[in-house]
Amino acid sequence: MVEAEVMSRYAVGTNQIALTVAQVIWAQDAAACALEAEDPPAKDKALLFVGRPEQATFHGALARALEEPGALVLAEGGTGLGKGRVIAALAHAYSGCGVVVAAPTIQILGQLLGEYEALPFADKKPAGFLLGVDQFVCERALGAWIDTSNEAEEAAARAAARDWIAAGTPSRSRASGVFHRASPGLGWLVEDLARVAPGLPLAEIRLRHADLEGNDAGGRSYQRVRLRALAGLRVVFATHAALVWDRRMKAKGQVGMLPAHAVALIDEAHQLAGIAESAFSSQIALRTLLHGLDNPDLWRRHGEILKARKIATELRAVIDEIGSVPMLTPMRGETVGIGPDVMDAIEAPLKRLRGALGRLADLRGDGSIVAAAQEAARLVRDLLDGRANATLSLSRVRAFPSIVGGPRSIRLFFEEFWTSIDRAALISATLYLPREMGEGSYGLIQTTCHLPRNRIRALPPIAPAWLYDVDLHTPSVSARQAFMPPQESDFAEVALFDAALRQWILQVASALQQVYDRARGGVLVLLTSYETIDALAEILMAVAGTRLVVQRRGGFRVSLGEFLGHYRSGERALWLATGPAWTGLDLSARSALDNPVLTPDQDLLCTDLVIPRVPFGTEQSSSHRARKAVLKNAERDRAAFQFRQGLGRLMRTEGVLDRHLWVIDGRIWDPKRRWLFMPVKAMMRPYEARIREDVF
Repeated sequence: MVEAEVMSRYAVGTNQIALTVAQVIWAQDAAACALEAEDPPAKDKALLFVGRPEQATFHGALARALEEPGALVLAEGGTGLGKGRVIAALAHAYSGCGVVVAAPTIQILGQLLGEYEALPFADKKPAGFLLGVDQFVCERALGAWIDTSNEAEEAAARAAARDWIAAGTPSRSRASGVFHRASPGLGWLVEDLARVAPGLPLAEIRLRHADLEGNDAGGRSYQRVRLRALAGLRVVFATHAALVWDRRMKAKGQVGMLPAHAVALIDEAHQLAGIAESAFSSQIALRTLLHGLDNPDLWRRHGEILKARKIATELRAVIDEIGSVPMLTPMRGETVGIGPDVMDAIEAPLKRLRGALGRLADLRGDGSIVAAAQEAARLVRDLLDGRANATLSLSRVRAFPSIVGGPRSIRLFFEEFWTSIDRAALISATLYLPREMGEGSYGLIQTTCHLPRNRIRALPPIAPAWLYDVDLHTPSVSARQAFMPPQESDFAEVALFDAALRQWILQVASALQQVYDRARGGVLVLLTSYETIDALAEILMAVAGTRLVVQRRGGFRVSLGEFLGHYRSGERALWLATGPAWTGLDLSARSALDNPVLTPDQDLLCTDLVIPRVPFGTEQSSSHRARKAVLKNAERDRAAFQFRQGLGRLMRTEGVLDRHLWVIDGRIWDPKRRWLFMPVKAMMRPYEARIREDVF
C-alpha cells in the first residue's frame, strides 16, 4: 500500500517522496547498529575457500583490517582470485549493522549478488539491490532518438529498439536476468537495450534525475526498484552511481536512496571517482529538447505552442552553427575537451544557446523538458563564465552536438562521503602503482577519491602466480627507435610530423601482421585514438580481410560483438580497439560467450594482446585536468594506471595456454624519458622470466 501511494504521487509528476512515507518503509538507524562482525562457524567458513589459499588469505587480511573503527581499507586482489566470494562473506559478516556492496556495472553487481545468494549460512539475511538512475532508459529520450535519427547506419538499431519496447522492455542479457528475477516487472534497463541495439548512442537515452519530474516509463521502473531497496533491508547491492547519489541526497536533507549503512564494500573501486564525477556532471541533450518542443501536446494546455515552436527554431539554428564549425568537422564521433581554442570557436553560438534555453526554462509545460532546460542553461552559463570544465561531441553524420560539463573538483563531496561511513573496503585488481623499487603506491586512488590519509589501511597486494604465465615480447634494442611514436611538438613543420607519423604507422602495421600470423587465437590491439585505428585498418585490411574488426567512433559494443562472432564461427579475429577496451573487458571465452562447457585450455578467444603506445592523453575528465594543473605526476600516473588495466585484458582464467603480450612502445626504453615510463617498466618486471626481444 505504501508503494502504491508513493507511485501514485510520482505518476502525477513529482519526485518528492514524503518523509513520513519513507519512514514507514525505512525505519533504520545506522548510529544504533552494533558494529561487530558476525563471523560464521569455522567449519562453514572453511568451505568457502577450500582449495583457494590465496582467496582465504585475502579474506582474512580484509576481515582483520575492517575490525578497526574508521578504517578505509585498500585491498588489491589480482584477476582470478575470487574477490566476489570474499566480498559476499564480508557482507554477511556485517549484515547486522547495515552494509552496502557497490560495483560499477550491473554485470559485476549481478555476479556479487549471486555469490551472496550462494553462501551456505542458515542465518543469512535477505538482500536487495538498487541500480543507479543512469542504468535505466529514458522513454522520452529513446523515443526522440528513434523519431529523429534518419541515419542509414542506425536503421537496424532503431528497429531493434522498437521491437524491444513492443515486447515490454524484457531482459536480454544474463547480467540483467538476476535483477529481473529478483524484481518482477523490472524493465527499461540500459543493459538490455544495449544488447539488442548495440549501435545506439547510450549517452543520449540514459535516464537522468531531471527526467523523474515527468511521467516516464523508465523513471517509474527506477522508482519501484528504489522503493524496494528501502524496505527495511540490511544488505543492499548497489551500483557506484546509486551509492554516490544516495550521499548527495542525504547531504541535502532528503531521504536518500539506500537504507542506513555503516559499512561499504566497494568493488572495482578504481572506477568510483569517475562515476562520482559523472553524477555531478550535466548534459545538454539538444536532440531530446527538440523532440519535446516539437510535440504540441506538451504545450497546448498551457497555451505555449507558438513559443515552443520559436524556441525550437532557435535551437536548430544553434545546432547547425556548432556542427558547421570548420575545426570541429574532423572531430565528429569523438569527445573533446572544451579548451580555449574550442571555446573561441563556439562561444557565439553558446551565447545564443544560453538565451534559447533560458526562454525554454520559463515555459509552462512538460516538467521534465523544463527541468532539463534549466540544467542545460546552468551548464552553459558556467561554461561561459569559466566555472566549469566540459567536453563536446558531435554525432558522426548529422553533427548533433552534445555537451557534458561538471565541476573542477569533487573533493568536498568525497570528504563528506567518507565522513558518513564508519568503515569501508575499496577492492580492485588495480589499485596501486609501482614505485621505483617495486613497492606499491596508492597515491592515485587517494587523490582521485580524496581519501583521508589518516584513515587509510593499505593491504599488500595479492595476485595468483598464473597471471604472469605469459610470453612478453618487446622490440629489440636496434628496433626501439622505429617504434617511438612521434610527438608533434618535436617537429618544426607539420609536414615533417605527418611523415614521421606515417612511418610509425607502417612500422606498427608490419608488427601487427607478424603477430597475427603467429597467433594461435584472436588478437586484441589496444590503441589510443581513432585516427590511429583508421590508419592501421587501411593497411591491415589486406592482411586479415573480413576478420579485421575495427572499432568505430561510438561503436565499442558493435566491435565487441563482431570479435565474439568471429570466434563463434571458428575464425581468428584481429581487433583494433580503444576506449572501454582498456578497462573492464573480460575476454575469457567462458565469460564473454557464456559457455561454461569450455575448459581453459580450449580458450582461444584472445591469445595475444598488443600495446603499441602507452596511453598518455586519453583521460579528458574535468577533475583530471584540474589534477594536472597542480600535480606533476598526474598524467604519468593516470597513463600508467590505464596501461596496467590494459595488461589485465589478457589473463582472465587459470590454465589458459599460449598467451603472448606485445609491448612495443619504443619510448619505454628511452633514457631521456626514464622518469615518465618508470611505472610502466616496473609493471613489466613480473613478466621478465619469459621476456623475448623481437626484431620485427
